[in-house]
Amino acid sequence: MRNACCRLNTIPSKLLLAGLTLGLMTPLFGQGKQAVAEVLQEAYLDGVYNERVERNVRLGFSESFTAFYWDKNSQSLHQENLGTWIAAVQRNPGFYGNTPADGQSYRMKIIQNDAGSDMAQVQLLLYRGKEMLGTRYITLFRFPEGWKITVLVAR
Repeated sequence: MRNACCRLNTIPSKLLLAGLTLGLMTPLFGQGKQAVAEVLQEAYLDGVYNERVERNVRLGFSESFTAFYWDKNSQSLHQENLGTWIAAVQRNPGFYGNTPADGQSYRMKIIQNDAGSDMAQVQLLLYRGKEMLGTRYITLFRFPEGWKITVLVAR
């Protein structure tokens, strides 16, 4: 019995175990990146810009969400929480642009999606039609109910 236990302690056995562990973990990372991209599509792009569905926003954004925007005119940094951000969308839809009824829907191009087991950092470009509106840096955390957007930095 003792010899059987000790055999697992050899270098080839450790390499095999490490390889199997990495092999099993690889699909989880892919699913994490895919899940993050889905949250960004449903909650951020469609929830805020294209379809303006508050339910999607509330499902995909953390209650502790914070947005930071740089105002070129005043040369100052603005900060909003989830409540003030949603209220701004509801009060003044023009603040985020026109609805897609004019044929100018919003789209995103994910430049970097660095998703780990419980946190992700994404850099994306936001477009309206052919016009690039700017770069967004978005941080998400995985909560028990799924991935949620926690921080957005826009320029």
